[in-house]
Amino acid sequence: MKRTAALIIALTLCLLLCACGQEDSYSDKKGKRREKGSFTYSEAESASGNDEKEESGDSDLFKRVGGEYVFSSGAGGWSTDITLNADGTFEGEYHDSNYLDENNVEILCSKFHGRFSKVKKVNEYTYSAELAELTYDTQTGTEEISDHSDLLPGGKEIWRYTEAYGLEKCRKVYFYLKGAPMSSLPEEFIIWGNGAVGLTGEESTLPMNGFYNTEEEYGFFRWEDT
Repeated sequence: MKRTAALIIALTLCLLLCACGQEDSYSDKKGKRREKGSFTYSEAESASGNDEKEESGDSDLFKRVGGEYVFSSGAGGWSTDITLNADGTFEGEYHDSNYLDENNVEILCSKFHGRFSKVKKVNEYTYSAELAELTYDTQTGTEEISDHSDLLPGGKEIWRYTEAYGLEKCRKVYFYLKGAPMSSLPEEFIIWGNGAVGLTGEESTLPMNGFYNTEEEYGFFRWEDT
């Protein structure tokens, strides 16, 4: 009887151990049980990556800085004007003119559209972005000649479609928000604001939004803020 009882106890323990082993094996294949709201290491890693992506960009930036921008020296009658939309797309025009002689005028011009993307937050007042697309409505290098005799006898207007001044080699830009400390901004950017929107150099903070073509060191300013 004692041997029988011992065998029964041993068999019972064996069955219990097997059951526990099967449950652990099942859990390993399906993933460990967890409370609501917890996550595995791989999920935590993914969540961290998403947070970094959201922190580095700002989907509302263009809604905040959209509007009419100008790049100009304030002299010579030339400018590149851009309308920046809330989705990062833009359209614009470039124009300049030169008198070739007493009768003939050369007009440099272009119409274009494009898009900024890959926005990253640098600090409270600065965001970087990339020029993702830039397309000209008329192929650059195209020329058209029109009669100008209504103003000058025998005069001609020679229209030459060129790249937009200020965007020729643009790849990366910095958007500077209104209120940015002037001491933190590139001097080359500020200089372009002297003629375009009347920056005096006495301002302590940037009085309007702007963006800076880092390759060519050109500054565009939102003139509605002035």
